[in-house]
Amino acid sequence: MGQGLAICGQPKDYVLRETEMPQRELPVLLGQDARTLQNQHRLPRLPIPTLKDTCEQYLKCVAPLLSEAEFKITEDCVARFMKEDGANMHEKLMKYGENKVSYIEDFYRNTYLEARYSLFSSNPSFVLEHSCDSQVQVAADLAMSCLHYHHSISEGTLDPWTTKAGPLCMQQLPLLFASARIVSSGPDLSESFLASSQHIVVMASGALFKLQVLGLNGEIVVDRSTLRNKLAEIIRLGKANTQAAAESLGVLTTAERDAWAATRARLESASECNRQMLRLVDSALFVVCLDSLSGLSAEQMMRNVMYGLSGSAHNRWLDKWSWIVCEDGQAGFNWEHSLLDGHTMQEFVATVASKSGFTSDATVAPDDEQAKIMPISFLLDSDAKKTIEASVKGAVTVGDGFAYGHLEYQRYGTSSMKQFKCSPDGYLQAAMAISWFKQYGSLGVPYESVLTKSFEHGRVFVARNMNCAIAHAVHAFCEPGASAAIKTSAVSTISKEVSEICKLAASGKDIDRPILGLKNMARQAGKSLSLCEDPAYSKFQALNLVTSHCGRAPIRFFCFEAAADGFSVGYFAKEGGVQFAITHLQDSELQSFIAVLTATLDEMYNIFGCTAQEPMGIVSKAEMNPSRRPRLSESAAAALPDRAA
Repeated sequence: MGQGLAICGQPKDYVLRETEMPQRELPVLLGQDARTLQNQHRLPRLPIPTLKDTCEQYLKCVAPLLSEAEFKITEDCVARFMKEDGANMHEKLMKYGENKVSYIEDFYRNTYLEARYSLFSSNPSFVLEHSCDSQVQVAADLAMSCLHYHHSISEGTLDPWTTKAGPLCMQQLPLLFASARIVSSGPDLSESFLASSQHIVVMASGALFKLQVLGLNGEIVVDRSTLRNKLAEIIRLGKANTQAAAESLGVLTTAERDAWAATRARLESASECNRQMLRLVDSALFVVCLDSLSGLSAEQMMRNVMYGLSGSAHNRWLDKWSWIVCEDGQAGFNWEHSLLDGHTMQEFVATVASKSGFTSDATVAPDDEQAKIMPISFLLDSDAKKTIEASVKGAVTVGDGFAYGHLEYQRYGTSSMKQFKCSPDGYLQAAMAISWFKQYGSLGVPYESVLTKSFEHGRVFVARNMNCAIAHAVHAFCEPGASAAIKTSAVSTISKEVSEICKLAASGKDIDRPILGLKNMARQAGKSLSLCEDPAYSKFQALNLVTSHCGRAPIRFFCFEAAADGFSVGYFAKEGGVQFAITHLQDSELQSFIAVLTATLDEMYNIFGCTAQEPMGIVSKAEMNPSRRPRLSESAAAALPDRAA
């Protein structure tokens, strides 16, 4: 096994603070010679867009949301911004970024670590395809694959990820195991224990148990049979503990951060035992939550991995990533988002959860003496127990406040979309934009997460899939009596525009991240940006169609919390269909949207078939009726753009 997580060549456990962030050095176990990192030197630094480019994109995005008079006011505001405080803050941002691998990395991570809301709002999750295996078999298979994956990362032998466009940054991989978000009264901390961690934590009935899985030399001291036996024993111990639910400290990780911070600090101060037990959880390679539930519907399983249900909400530890496995073998995955993004977790989860699992050259030497189960218990005062009880009720109440829906569309998939000469993502973005307009009679305010791992320390940028061309095309498609030719042209236009916006975001030239950088420069100077005081900016931030294209088999659904009074849509396209997981505040609106989206996908397929034998019509601006400017609902609450996966 490797020496441990290294910062500038010094092996140690690692507390990730902004001032300690490595710049040209990547924290890894085996240094820059690791196969996993062989492409890192080829990755360029993330560019800082010009202020002019950012402002021009912003104006294009907000134009369809404003009246002509409102747009003129915003144009004047942007012009002043570019000459005055915007220019000043952009100069500061350029200077700040001179010695940074990524100018936005610290700011982006801190949007999570500084947030005081519950991790329910920022932790994404996956639901896996249902296997027919038992709870302990599913959990044991997942855990064993994870241990082999951990070995490959530790030894630096995991093959680097690449796409047709080139290599991807592997910076997040050393933080995949044995990392944790540590709650604090100020910004939380992110900490890695990769150098020393040799155990996992298993939760059953709200009780926590340490299970040793690695030996002193990095060998794996369990096999699948041993894991099944150990997990079955933990389930028995959890059920036998009559106080487990009342003392389930893990549920406090679902509370608002200040409440959890205060309780954790008090418990640590009161007892060295508490401090050591909390450190055992923090330092675990990962967490396995064994839920006492079965027979859940798709929607119930979505909710279970996101918030928990009555009977499982207390069986969570959201400050780390967790496998969640039900009694009937249904399984999912929940992760803390400040360090790890959707693509990283998609590739990891889809690999280790596959039928064949993941194997490595790790030594597997089952040793029942080393693979010991140790209960993790805490000395809790009466206030802590009351807080736990309230937090369990609060978690269930939060989950009750959302509606959950899914669409497993199977009429056609990526091959047909490509035959229609559309990118699958652009095609599906068109379907969702059109469906929103059909349901509400106005344009949505869309957000799509876009991967920027082609840059060093790249994470996620934002495609704001809205401009006048898209708005005109949505109107044209929905115009009563529009011909099939006009509709196909409209879909093609939206798909093309979305693809261009996504390409800009993937190249590091979106709107949101540069503005986030400018806002942080202003905050450091004790100021605010004039751009953000313009009423148009509130409409720009009133997100109501927050989407992320993430997932592949055996992932079934990608889930995250609903945005304001709009929809959150995790989706991914495959050869023969599309998977959608959708959340909203109101079930009636959610079910309506699923029905409209289904009908829209059917209609789009039919109209492309109708026009296959006839010339494509060219849609004029007059036909698209650009004078009709839909208004954003005044009730749309502002949402934090950095909450999307």
